[in-house]
Amino acid sequence: VKCFLCRDETTPLMRIAQITDLHIAPLGVATRDIDVRANFLRILTAAAETEPDYLMLTGDLCYHDGQMEVYQWIREQLDKTALPYGIIGGNHDDIPLMGSVFDEWAAHLHHDELYYIPRQGIICLDTAKGCCRRRQWDWLKDTLDAYRDHPDLLIFMHHPPAPAGVRYMDDHYPFQEQETAMKLFSDFPGRIAIFSGHYHAERTVQMDNTTLYVTPSIFFQIGPDAAEFKVDHRRPAWRDIHWTRQGLTTAVRYLD
Repeated sequence: VKCFLCRDETTPLMRIAQITDLHIAPLGVATRDIDVRANFLRILTAAAETEPDYLMLTGDLCYHDGQMEVYQWIREQLDKTALPYGIIGGNHDDIPLMGSVFDEWAAHLHHDELYYIPRQGIICLDTAKGCCRRRQWDWLKDTLDAYRDHPDLLIFMHHPPAPAGVRYMDDHYPFQEQETAMKLFSDFPGRIAIFSGHYHAERTVQMDNTTLYVTPSIFFQIGPDAAEFKVDHRRPAWRDIHWTRQGLTTAVRYLD
């Protein structure tokens, strides 16, 4: 087990590779003439080559609905990397089914929600339904209270908890409890970095003590200014996150 606290100030406490919005379909199901399985394998290889301490998949692992075959295939590919990883669900996932395949997280299933703390200072939330049960909000409040002396937190959630400047998604598919989430985050005395997906776009939003980083999909990206759905481009991407004692550095890495 690596000791992330025994490093100098310039080395990462943790290097994380975030991969989101895979939208992988069962074999034989067309996905807009895009080979999403090949995209995932290319992204996974590129991310693994950077030797991250952790891989984080942030939802919409499946194309339309949760599928056992898809979760099993994704797990096989992740296990081949021999890297530690975490997962959260998106609005196209079946959380209990996903939890049955990624069974190491089964202890963190609360009815149909999966939320947990994978590493010190990192919080994973479940927004798959576009909202959260009261029990999850209470857990988050207690968790933030317990971390009040921690200067920085990282939060992973599928939905951006605030408008992120992708007009079609902000208008049609936003997180339904933005005010509740942002109130909890803004009450935290330290800094919070939130990493989400869902919007199929690259965005950074600064709000008080909170910075929101929206990571592009490995499927396709949505035009940010269009009132109706419009594909902007089809370059898959992942996010490279360096968390150091001096702060946070992150970059989106696109593949051709």
